[in-house]
Amino acid sequence: MANELWQVLGAFGYGLLSGAVPVFAAEPFVIAARVLGSPLLAAVCVALALGNAAAKTGLLIGLRHGYRLPWLRRRSSALATRVTSGAGVVARVARWGARLSELAARPRWGGPVVALSAACGIPPLYPLTAVVAGTRLPAALFAVAAAAGLTVRFGIVGLGISLLWRG
Repeated sequence: MANELWQVLGAFGYGLLSGAVPVFAAEPFVIAARVLGSPLLAAVCVALALGNAAAKTGLLIGLRHGYRLPWLRRRSSALATRVTSGAGVVARVARWGARLSELAARPRWGGPVVALSAACGIPPLYPLTAVVAGTRLPAALFAVAAAAGLTVRFGIVGLGISLLWRG
């Protein structure tokens, strides 16, 4: 019983780490939990998703407070004007991000865009968090949508590895 509790708490902690630092991918944690024979694979997936969503929500809130600083707002506005006015790949990506930001700012579409991003990685959730920080999407809606999408993603990884690994 205590071992399973530590697995779930460890998954939540690793989810916090992987949500804050993109170098630490969460999918290998799910694979390792299955290969090592965790009896609570579903709970590990949910805990990992909740930790990851909590870290992303913390990032969102921190970025929102950062956007309120006047000197940062002036600087980011000037940078955005220079980046989007070009014709290269960076300018196209910046314009795509601006369109996505407009879509995510709408209450009707913000949640589904975040959930889709969390579930399939298109667009990646980490940069989408920064884009959403500049919108009025409620942090609670962001957290719920991210947690739901990440639970689906990690559940699919866990199910896939369960079908492949019979150890």
